[in-house]
Parts: sequence; structure tokens; C-alpha cells
Amino acid sequence: MKRRTLIRIISFTAALILVLGGLVLYQSRVAALYLRQLRGGYARALGDLTYHVAAMEQSMQRGSYTTSPASLVAVSNEVAEAAGAAKACLGELPLTSADLSMLERYLCQAGDYADILARKAAAGQSPAADEREAVDALYGYTRELSARLYELEGEYAASAMDFDYFAGSRPTATLIFSRAALPDVADAMGELMGVFEGYPELLYDGPYSSHLTGRKSVYLAGQNEVTRDEARGAAAAFLGVEASALADDSDLGGALAAHCFTFQSGEICVTKAGGVVMTCANERALGEPELSLEQGGQLAADFLTAQGYAGMELAASRQQGGMGLYSFAYRDGDILCYPDLIQVGIGLDRGDVVRYDATAYLMNHIDARGLKSSTLGEGTLPEGLTAVSAGYAVIPTAGGFETLVTETCCTDTDGAAMRFYEGAAGEQRILTEENFPAGLF
Repeated sequence: MKRRTLIRIISFTAALILVLGGLVLYQSRVAALYLRQLRGGYARALGDLTYHVAAMEQSMQRGSYTTSPASLVAVSNEVAEAAGAAKACLGELPLTSADLSMLERYLCQAGDYADILARKAAAGQSPAADEREAVDALYGYTRELSARLYELEGEYAASAMDFDYFAGSRPTATLIFSRAALPDVADAMGELMGVFEGYPELLYDGPYSSHLTGRKSVYLAGQNEVTRDEARGAAAAFLGVEASALADDSDLGGALAAHCFTFQSGEICVTKAGGVVMTCANERALGEPELSLEQGGQLAADFLTAQGYAGMELAASRQQGGMGLYSFAYRDGDILCYPDLIQVGIGLDRGDVVRYDATAYLMNHIDARGLKSSTLGEGTLPEGLTAVSAGYAVIPTAGGFETLVTETCCTDTDGAAMRFYEGAAGEQRILTEENFPAGLF
């Protein structure tokens, strides 16, 4: 090899090494900057979490000595707001490796319970003795949690622990960023859950009440469990196809455990108890509507009758693209029972069922509730609303209980359709037609 060629090779190799070295240095600096920003964001989220839990503690402490309704409203709102902010901060932290379900449950219940007490105080009602006891218990857990979070935040600020950015690959992180492996914050947070040992069942009328955890289906109680093949047969009959056209899908657990199957363009689930079709979604492309919304509603009603659902009454309908979506509720005498809801979607091009959801009905249906509408007055519409029709209804509360109300379909001053509900104690709810029936649940 000529001397000149050798010199060129050496020169190009040296240049390449310099370029690659520069790129490595640049990338390492970018990575280090990214890491600093990431750690800064996590530090803020951890600090904010500690701050908001401390704010909950202080508000609960003041609430223990508060007696006036106005002050109770203010204190309860403070607790609810701080709990919501703490939940948001918790969601910003990389803690997926730790089981923080108790912390999440605590924050949800504390904020929810405070919100309920605020509404009671606004109505001039003082907390009952058991509610005071529940608040005192929550305060005890909040005080200990606040102290432990303060310690954890201090250790993190002192670089005594760190977040495991690489899901267990700390040696890699150490090589890249020249940082020694430190105890993981997620592990410390997991250990912190010991604070909630002996945490009580908190029972109240709210969406995070402990009684909802073990809730079971009313309609399916006592029903025998079906095999997967029996469920497949029920699904095939519902769809009008051969059983061989259905492929197995993952089962559903919970109060409405179900065998699930897929077909050419969708999915269908059949309850394990009783073998009842719970949900079905046909994702086929919908063509231009050939049927009116009213014609689709009649097809939906006929379909429910053919499925053996008696006493169902159309409560609401709307068109979504090429589909008509219809909500049916069970009528018990002169009372419309919205917890017993079934939704049916009809493809307005062919008139076939493309959506079906009987989840609420299967959880709640009772043939006769024994309620009497005579226990209610006629209801009084707020000024600015004009009645179109009125009747009686059962609606679900936030905690899954049921309450008897007057229901008035009405319009506001702009002509927008609304539904106004009023209970025996004067409690009121207003829903826009667009938010019905989803807003009830």
C-alpha cells in the first residue's frame, strides 16, 4: 500500500473517530439535559403531592372544630379540591411498579366524602355522628400519610433515592448517566402503603363508596353458570349466525363475568351466570341512512320484544351518523325505572342491530319495586323552564342507590330540550337532552 493511501486512511479514520466522539458527547449531553428536566418534573409532582396531602390534613383538622354550615362548606370544599389535586400529582409520577391502590382509594374516598359533606352543609344539615367518626378516621390516616410523604420528599431532594426510569435496568442507567444505583421511590411509596393498615370500609352515597366494590347483579342472582359452548350458542342465536363463526376472546370478570367472542366485524359478550347476552358491538361500515330515526326506534323496540324483554319503553333516541341509538327503560306501573336501562343501536341503512348494551338492566332489574308515586308531589320547575311532559321515575344516585323522583321533560328559554328531576326531599338534578341518559349514571 502506498504511503499516501495509508496517510489518507489514517486521516479519515481519525476524522471519523472525532465526529463519532462528538456525536456521542452531544447525545450524552442531550440525554443528561433530558434527565435533569425529567427529574425536575418528578420532583415538582412529588412536592405537590406532599403539599396537597398536607393541605388536606390542615383542612380536616380545622373541620373537626367547625360547626357553622358556611364554614363546613368551605372546609369540605378545600379537602375535596386538595384530594383531586393530589390524585393528579400521583398520576404524573412513574410509580407503575408499586401497588398504590390503597392510596388511590383513599384519595378518591376522601375527596368524594368531603364533597358530600359540603353539599349537606350547603343544605343546612350538620354531619351525623357516624359521619364525624368517619372524618376523624380519615384525618388520622391523612396526618400519618402527610408525615411519611414529607420524609420521602426530603430523601429524594437529598438524592438519597431516585426514580427507576428504566423499569429495573439500573445498570444501564448508571452506565449512560454515571449515576450510582439508588433506592427506588416507587419501592418506598409501596412500603408507605403500610400507613393504611386497618383502613375502614367507608360507606356513603358516592361513586367510591366501599359498598360498590362487592356489588352483585340483581337480575342474575341465583342463575346457573353456563359453559363457554353454551354461551357461544346464545351469542350465535343473538347474531343469527352459526356458532362456528364466533372466535374465543378474553373473558370479563367482576359482577357481570362474561364469556366473550369475536365475529367478522365485532364482539359479543354473554354472562357466565344465566347465559344472557350483555353487550354486542358490530363495527361494520354504515352506509347512507335509508330509514328514519322513528322507523329505527320501532325496529329496536320489536327486537327487544323478540329477545323477551317485556315492559320496556323508549326513553330517548338520537342519530349518530348512520346509526340510531335508542335508550329503553323498564316501566313499573306509572314509574319509569332508569336503572333498568337497555341501549340498542340500529344501522339506519339496513335496519340491523349494530349496538346492544344491557349492562345496567342486568345489574339492577327488578320486576316490581313496590314504589308509590303518590309519595311525591307534582314537582316545581325553576323559572325559565317550560314543561313539555311530566311523569315519575326511578333514577340512580351517585352511590348506586335508587331514588324516586318526578321527571319533567322541558325546554329552556332558548328552546333547548332538558330533563328536570326532583325528589321528595326537594333535591334536584337537571340534564340536557344531549347528556341523557349517560348523565344519570
